[in-house]
Amino acid sequence: MYYFSVMRRRSSMFSSLAEKKSWFTPDDLVPERRARFGSALSEGVSFTFVDSPSQPRMSDVPENSLLSCIHSVTARSAASVVLPFTLMAVSAEGRVLELIHSNETLRREAEQAGLRRGLMLDLLHAGMNAVSLAMETGGPTVVRGVEHSHPVFRQWNCICAPLVFEDRRYGFLDLSFSVAREVEFAVPFVIKLAEDISAQVQACDPCMRRSRIQELFQEFGLTPREREVAELWMNKKGALHISSQLGISEGTVRNTVKRIYEKMKVSDRAEMIGRLL
Repeated sequence: MYYFSVMRRRSSMFSSLAEKKSWFTPDDLVPERRARFGSALSEGVSFTFVDSPSQPRMSDVPENSLLSCIHSVTARSAASVVLPFTLMAVSAEGRVLELIHSNETLRREAEQAGLRRGLMLDLLHAGMNAVSLAMETGGPTVVRGVEHSHPVFRQWNCICAPLVFEDRRYGFLDLSFSVAREVEFAVPFVIKLAEDISAQVQACDPCMRRSRIQELFQEFGLTPREREVAELWMNKKGALHISSQLGISEGTVRNTVKRIYEKMKVSDRAEMIGRLL
C-alpha cells in the first residue's frame, strides 16, 4: 500500500512510530522537523487565500474532475458518519478547493470563522494542521485540538489522507469534527474514502485512465508496438484504420491482435476491453 511504503522511505524524518499505527501525529516528527512547525506558530499565522494557483499545479488531475468524484463518493459514504463533520478537498499545494458540511450549523460556523475556498493550509500559511502535516509526511495524519497552530482549528480533531495516483499526490482529503470526539475510529474511514476517490478519479479522468491502461499493457507483457495496436483496437478501430495510422499491413495488425489476445488470455475485443476497464 502506498501510504506504508512512504512511511518506510521517510522513517528517518520521524521519531519511533507505534508498531501498528497507520498515521502520523505531530509527536512523530523528529525535533528538527517539529521546530519548523513551531516557528510558524511563534511567528503567528493568519489565514491566506489564493483564488487560483500562482504557479502550475503539481497535479495532472483537473480540479473539476477531482471535485466531481469527491462529491459522488462522499454522497454515498456520508450516511455512515453519524457525527457532525466538515470535509475539505485540498489541492496538492494546500489550497482548499471545496468544503462539504454535514449540516447547516457547521456551514454557518465555517463562514463566520473565515473558512472558504482558496484558504491555504500549507505550513507556510497555516502552521500545524492535518493537511500541512500530511504534506510533510506523505501519509495519513491526525492533528488534535490544541496541536493546531491556528486558534480556529483548535475546536476540531482533524484527519487527513493524501489522494494518490502512481505514487504521486494530487490532493488531500481532510475530515474535521468536534475535539470532544475520539479520532481512532475515523482514521480508517478517511483513508478508505481517499482511496475510493482516487479510484474514481482514475476511472473517470481520460489522462489517468489512459495511464492506467498503459500500465496494464506492461503488466500483460505487451511490446511497444503491441501497446500501440492494443490501444487503437480497444477504441474500436478496425485493422484498415490501424494499418494506415501505424504504417503497417492489415495482416500485421491482425497477427499483432492475435498475440495480444494470447498474452491477455482473452478471445475477443469485448473481453479484452473488460479486462482493462
